[in-house]
Amino acid sequence: MFKNMGTKDVQSDPPSVILKDALNETVKSGSDILHDKARIENLAKETHLTVEETVMWLNHLKGIRARRITGAQKAAAKRAAKRGTS
Repeated sequence: MFKNMGTKDVQSDPPSVILKDALNETVKSGSDILHDKARIENLAKETHLTVEETVMWLNHLKGIRARRITGAQKAAAKRAAKRGTS
């Protein structure tokens, strides 16, 4: 009754994964993706989002990255202070 399609089904990554990978690539290269309009437009087409939604997602992911770095620094300082007072 149902035809087996095998590996012909295409599954793409969700937009958040695609945008996170693109953001990580630009951070590693030392540039800011939010200043590259052509790259943002290409990402918007690739993820089927609007340019505004793509920028919103990139800002969101950039904020998460900054908060994680700040949290790691805070935790390291707290551990160092705890070791110093023991």
